Amino acid sequence: MSNSSWGFNYAWKKVCETGTILSEAINVAIML
Repeated sequence: MSNSSWGFNYAWKKVCETGTILSEAINVAIML
């Protein structure tokens, strides 16, 4: 249970990081 919870938290963190990078890239593209 603890291990699968860690895996979920890790995956969620990666999704958030990727989403942040994508939104920043989109903002830069809009400015250009």
